[in-house]
Amino acid sequence: MPIIDRASHLITCQLGYYGPGKASKTTNLSYLHSALPDKQVGSFTTLSTRRDRTLFFDYVPDEVRTVGDYRVRFRLYTVPGPSNNRALPQLVLQGADGIAFVADSRRECPEENLESLHDLHLNLAELSVAARSLPLVFQYNEQDLPTDEKLSAEELSAEHAA
Repeated sequence: MPIIDRASHLITCQLGYYGPGKASKTTNLSYLHSALPDKQVGSFTTLSTRRDRTLFFDYVPDEVRTVGDYRVRFRLYTVPGPSNNRALPQLVLQGADGIAFVADSRRECPEENLESLHDLHLNLAELSVAARSLPLVFQYNEQDLPTDEKLSAEELSAEHAA
């Protein structure tokens, strides 16, 4: 649920990037941070543990308005790939208003994609969050590879729907 600060007229929405390790979640977030206007983004921050790291930044677009004169802030986070530490992904997912699942399209990666999707559902269940209650989009990276090296978006969609 977005956080509404009536005093400052600000609505904060948290978006999490989730997916298997090496699926380019960090690359996505890094690109977004560098492509957005400097005056609209906060610093790129890393929360690290011994084996995992989570990256995030704030984005407050000038032109976005909601009801009345409320500004919108987006907090974008990456969730570490496979991890024995469940606390870090759950910390990010706990306040998520939406999730971008970043899947790796390479032919050798469908198992990792499905395991990560299953892990997402487990983490949400442990937080008592129904997976279907959150907006979820799928991003299929590596679609620029030659056809024989990747699964098509249609093949990936069919796998993730199962």
